[in-house]
Amino acid sequence: MAGSDEWLKKFLWDEGSPKGEGFRTSPPWLRWGFVVVAAAWTSLIMVLWAVDSYKVYQSSLSNAETAARHSYSKDINLRRWVTEHGGIYVPVTEQTPPSPYLSNLPERDLVTPSGRLLTLINPSYAVRKINAKADPELGVLSKLTSLQPVRPENAPDAWEAEALRRLIANPDQKEFVELAEVDNQPFLRMMRILEPEPSCMQCHYTTDANVGAEGNVGSLRGGISTLVPWQPYREAMLGVLANHGLAYGVLWLIGLLLTGGAMYIFQLNFARLQQGENTLRRSEEKYRRLAEGIEAIPWEFDLAVNRWSYIAPQVEKILGYKQAEWTDFSFWVDRIHPEDREAAENYCRHYSAMGEDHVFDYRFQKKGGDFAWLRDVVSVEKADGRPVYLRGVMIDLTGSRLLEEKLRQSAKMEAVGTLAAGVAHDFNNILTSLISFATLVKRRHRDDEVSQDYLQEILDSARRAAELTRSLLAYSRKQQIELKPEDLGKTVEKNQKMLRRIIRENIELKLELIDRPLPVMADHVQIEQVLMNLASNAQDAMPAGGRLTIGAGWQEKAPSELELVTAGPWAVLTMADTGFGIDPEIRKRIFDPFFTTKEVGRGTGLGLSMVQGVVQQHGGAIRLESEPGQGSTFTIYLPLISEQSNGPKEPEPSTFSHEKSQGATILLVEDEEQVRRVLQRVLEQQGHQVLLAVDGQEALTFFSQNPSDINLVIMDVVMPKLNGRETGLAMRRIKPDLPIILISGYTNDVVNSEDLAAEGFHFIHKPIEPAVLINQVREVLADCPSCSEYCGK
Repeated sequence: MAGSDEWLKKFLWDEGSPKGEGFRTSPPWLRWGFVVVAAAWTSLIMVLWAVDSYKVYQSSLSNAETAARHSYSKDINLRRWVTEHGGIYVPVTEQTPPSPYLSNLPERDLVTPSGRLLTLINPSYAVRKINAKADPELGVLSKLTSLQPVRPENAPDAWEAEALRRLIANPDQKEFVELAEVDNQPFLRMMRILEPEPSCMQCHYTTDANVGAEGNVGSLRGGISTLVPWQPYREAMLGVLANHGLAYGVLWLIGLLLTGGAMYIFQLNFARLQQGENTLRRSEEKYRRLAEGIEAIPWEFDLAVNRWSYIAPQVEKILGYKQAEWTDFSFWVDRIHPEDREAAENYCRHYSAMGEDHVFDYRFQKKGGDFAWLRDVVSVEKADGRPVYLRGVMIDLTGSRLLEEKLRQSAKMEAVGTLAAGVAHDFNNILTSLISFATLVKRRHRDDEVSQDYLQEILDSARRAAELTRSLLAYSRKQQIELKPEDLGKTVEKNQKMLRRIIRENIELKLELIDRPLPVMADHVQIEQVLMNLASNAQDAMPAGGRLTIGAGWQEKAPSELELVTAGPWAVLTMADTGFGIDPEIRKRIFDPFFTTKEVGRGTGLGLSMVQGVVQQHGGAIRLESEPGQGSTFTIYLPLISEQSNGPKEPEPSTFSHEKSQGATILLVEDEEQVRRVLQRVLEQQGHQVLLAVDGQEALTFFSQNPSDINLVIMDVVMPKLNGRETGLAMRRIKPDLPIILISGYTNDVVNSEDLAAEGFHFIHKPIEPAVLINQVREVLADCPSCSEYCGK
């Protein structure tokens, strides 16, 4: 078999054709033609063989049925003959005793003159005795049966009973035929009805008073069951099918070989015909690919006639102009960017006149209006010492220039992140002092409403400064955003007063909020920063006043051009102004970092870039719609979550209990004097005794001498000599159940709060609100079994 497979592969694919390519050099329609013809021929042979097999089977079945009908005819004629002669008398023996079922007949028993006793047997009994002599494996068996048999021997088996029921239910059906097994041998079984005739009534007379002697004539009393052995017919049928299958197989193979041979001969001729064409085509293709297969534009310029003698067809793909549009030198010059035109033209003319090869970069206007960065590599061909042709390649540098620009922007953002991270620590320490002292003063002057308002403004400004730091760090990826369930509509409504203070009085602020919750996973500080940035931009777009409309709603689907991964639904935040609108060219770069249209000193170019970064970090997208003179609309899409996801609200950071706790001894370790002083006052006002240390080494020395006297340690993470984590671990080795709160103003890439929590430390990020510190101290003391008496509960 393996040899035949190799021969077929050799015949169809490899040898015997020009250059050993076989069908691989033929066109697809020729190969598929062979497959289709072979498949059609195979299908035809299979259909013919299937039809023929069915006919052979039907013929075998018909022959078996004919044998069964012949047996039935023989049995019924024998019964009729015996019945017409009044039965058969046989000697009385042990095998043929007088029938008790014929006792009503006076002539049932006779004595011959010789004294021999004879008894009458009925036709059914006579036929049954005759059929009992038949060989079950070779002969046809028959049996009289009934659903109400007189003799037990005539009782039907399961198949006979079912057949009789079907014939009784359908009087028009005279026979029932089926292939079935009897004693694990296949038989064709036939049941035909048996209707009593007048001559049958002497034995089958009814005793029903309502039915006369003729009452049972023609009625269905039973049937004759015939069994024809199926095995001989089956063997004969299989023999015929095998012969026919062999014939069809030979016929199929001959047809397949003829088809393959014809296809093969046609292939040889076709391959020879195409050989010359393929050689020429490959040669042309080789040079065409050299010229057109690169992402550049080969060209030739005839200096004698001042016209482009050739330019590659990919010029239309790269620049949008058809080859026929490139006519004279001015076509090229007129489309160079105005800022590059004079330098590029002079450079080209100078070196062309000198006959020197040259390379230069410039911006060239594409047919759609955009500019592409091109690099022209020019070779000068001379004749008799004079330049006659310029040949060169225009290389599209737009992609690499964009990558360079992105790299520069990335470097700028890295610089911003580095600067922000460096400033964050010191700035957060300053804000901690400012917020804490302002909170203490506000608490001291609770009855002075004017002072309360002023101090609240100071606190709000300090908190916005802290939030701005967080936003800048999150934008530069130096700090992760904290996503929590927030209602977008309530967030907008809560910041209405703050937004009113940002924009000028000649601008009307209008809210259009849907009357249903809009739960989203969001960092409320970042969302507030988005509102502030967009409101500030809207104010700048309306110098003469106007209207700023802020809406919050929802949509099932977002616009397809945003290419959002999540399917929806979406919470939608819109901010629409009636300002002077945005030019299409500016809209393309509106979200680029450091891109601004404002005058020097009025903008950094980071506002909208930060807005886009925040929205993307929330799994959403932002869309701008604007036309010059028609205002601008920024639409933000954020994924909605189920309302059940809303968690409990956080307490306001500006409120805390004024009740003093029972004093605990707290070791405060902070290298910044101003922060150390203000935290000391906050804790002492709560009734705690505060011990001070300026670095980790001093704190560890003091603690190792008095471990039992200290109930809680509050410690900065980054300190000279020994940092807070190392100091805390060392203290825990002395006192394992010591509660420690670590504080830091550094970003997450320096201090990871999750890692500290895994080591059993509590953590507060600077700037620290007095209420947050006091509540944290109370909770930590309450969770410490040995310190619960100091928690104030």
